[in-house]
Amino acid sequence: PFMIHYDMGSEEMAASEPKYPILIVHGTIDETIPYRHAETPAKKLGRRANFITIPNGRHNSLSDHAEYWPALEKFFKVSGLN
Repeated sequence: PFMIHYDMGSEEMAASEPKYPILIVHGTIDETIPYRHAETPAKKLGRRANFITIPNGRHNSLSDHAEYWPALEKFFKVSGLN
């Protein structure tokens, strides 16, 4: 099937100092974007990013998982973005 490929610039982002808080939320069984595509930049960013893994999360079902909303709420509170 046809897929649009868009380079999100993750490598460049991971190499630079972020201007804003970074949150990466990804499901382990995402059928559209492999988990490693979130895991790799998260590892490179280290403590500069908040990486939330949703076990058994799919591409379009992350918000159905119990840990999703509390993770977002915590990120926004800690980041001062609420």
